[in-house]
Amino acid sequence: MTEYNIIDELEVKENQEFEKASRGVRFINLLIDYIFIIFIMVLTSPFIFSSEDLDTGISSYLISALYIFLYYFIFEKMTNGKTLGKYITKTRAIDLDGEMLSTSQFFQRNLMRLMPFEVFSIFGNAPWHDSVADSQVIKEN
Repeated sequence: MTEYNIIDELEVKENQEFEKASRGVRFINLLIDYIFIIFIMVLTSPFIFSSEDLDTGISSYLISALYIFLYYFIFEKMTNGKTLGKYITKTRAIDLDGEMLSTSQFFQRNLMRLMPFEVFSIFGNAPWHDSVADSQVIKEN
């Protein structure tokens, strides 16, 4: 009978490499997620906010930011790093060690998404929301 060694299992996990999602796949994730967020906003905003709340640009921005933050935070937290876009493209957000993100990392990641021009950081080395939260998006097998 072979003896089970937990160290061997840990070494395999530590040495496992992940294939990062391409910029194109991540852009598709973004499009799918934003279309879904807009759909949710159109359906729910009239019941939650008055027309006066939506009259000013600042109010509209803050309401949109709230929807974006809540969508990403709740969706990724409840599904271990996935959003609707990530489900469709078979990708997932994980930390740099290949572990599930902590609540703090989900919070940092999704708060960073609200920064102006953050969406364009996808065209750099790593999107700002990944850099700040020490996270990455990988392809699932």
